[in-house]
Amino acid sequence: MSGTASVFEATVFVQTVRNGRVIERKSVTASEGAPGRGTFDATMHASPGHLTVRVFSPSAVDGSPQHEVDVAVEVTP
Repeated sequence: MSGTASVFEATVFVQTVRNGRVIERKSVTASEGAPGRGTFDATMHASPGHLTVRVFSPSAVDGSPQHEVDVAVEVTP
């Protein structure tokens, strides 16, 4: 997956979520931090079926998700 982000210190978290459980989580560095907009890409692994890809910027205060985007996907064999 790939995308663009305008985030603090160019840090983006990408998660795959199935049935409310985080399957995989990666910290990804965008090519540029805020206020610019940088590109990022990540390779995630999952078994076939429905899941959600969650992308967010962690809060500098406590790491909680900010500016979260969730995308439903179908993984095929």
